[in-house]
Amino acid sequence: MSTAETDDGAVGREPTATPSTPSTGSLPAVAPRPAGPSGTVEASPDEPGVVVLRGEVDASVVAGVPDALVTSGVRVADVAGVTFIDSGGIHLLLRLHRAAPEGLDLRGASEDGLVVAVLATLGLAGLFGRA
Repeated sequence: MSTAETDDGAVGREPTATPSTPSTGSLPAVAPRPAGPSGTVEASPDEPGVVVLRGEVDASVVAGVPDALVTSGVRVADVAGVTFIDSGGIHLLLRLHRAAPEGLDLRGASEDGLVVAVLATLGLAGLFGRA
């Protein structure tokens, strides 16, 4: 930034150009995000004791999970279809783990996958048998 002397001898900043608003004509179109949750947490209809998590598992999705599902004897969480997980989703996995008599098995969670990476970052991977 440069300075300039005014007519009365005071030193101040030179006026700067006002930034113009960029034209949006050249920006790519972005599809609007669908309203409401874009993930699901459901009991598997074919496998007792298995809960299936899909899509973006965030606090708004987890808020709709009934306590009865958490305490129903879930032994396995299928997380293969999870594309995003926030603290709400991690909290759900911890609740399921605590409620499972022998802990919770994460099905479809590769060692370099999203869910294991988040758990490892939080220091929680060991709870689920992941180092």
